[in-house]
Amino acid sequence: MVKALRLFSTPLRTVSPTPGWRRLLRRPRLTVACVTRGASKEKDYNGGGNDDDDDNDDGVAEAKNAALRLLSYRPYSKAELTTKLQDRFSATDLEEALLRLEEVGLQSDREVASVFVREKWRVSKWSPTRVRHALVQLKGVDEQTAEMALEEIFGKPEEAASAFEGWGRDVDIDDDGGGVSAELWQAVSRKWRGMRSVSSLEAKQRRMLGWLQRRGFSWSASSRYTRMCVERLEENEDSIH
Repeated sequence: MVKALRLFSTPLRTVSPTPGWRRLLRRPRLTVACVTRGASKEKDYNGGGNDDDDDNDDGVAEAKNAALRLLSYRPYSKAELTTKLQDRFSATDLEEALLRLEEVGLQSDREVASVFVREKWRVSKWSPTRVRHALVQLKGVDEQTAEMALEEIFGKPEEAASAFEGWGRDVDIDDDGGGVSAELWQAVSRKWRGMRSVSSLEAKQRRMLGWLQRRGFSWSASSRYTRMCVERLEENEDSIH
C-alpha cells in the first residue's frame, strides 16, 4: 500500500518533443517549398495558376524592388537603371518593372532631367550645350525630354543660343536682373575677384577663358565675359589702388 502511494505521489515529467518533432511542427500546412532555384515560389494547394506566369511575376517584382532600392538614393533615368540592372534580370522583366514604376510616378525621365538642369546651372554654371550633351549621352534621356527641361531654365533653344552671345555691355554689374545672362555674370565676376593673387592680367584672362569654356560656353561668349571682367572689374581695382 505504501509503495502504491509513493508511486502515485511521484510528479510526472513533461516530455518535450525531440528536435525531429520540432521541425515537423514548424512546417507549413498548405505550402510546398520548391527545391529548384528557378521555382522558389511557394505554391498553395488551394490555389492554381500557370507556373510560367508565376515565374515572370517573380522576375518583375524582383527587378522592381532592385530599381526602387537604387531610386531611394537619387533619381535615375530609365536608361541608367537599365544599364545597372540588365545583368541581373531578363530584358522583358526589367522593361516591365520600369514601365510599372513610371506608370505610378516612382520613376520619371522628365523629373530627372529637370533636377539635373537646375543643379548643373545653379551650382556649376554649366552651359545649355554641356547640360544637353550630358543628359542625352550620359543619362540616356531623349532629345525632346532634354529640351523641355532646358526650356525651364534657359528658355527656347534659339533664346538659349543667343542669351550669352549678345548680352549687352550696359548692364549694371551689381544688378541681379537679366535672367541667366546676369546670373552668369555674377558668377564670373566672383571668379575674377577671387584671382587677385594672380599678378599677370594675361594669366587671369587665360584662366577665365578656360573656366568658361570648360563649362561649355562658346569662344564668343567666353571672350565677351572675359573682356567685361577686364573693362569693368580690372579698371575698378586699378583705380582703387
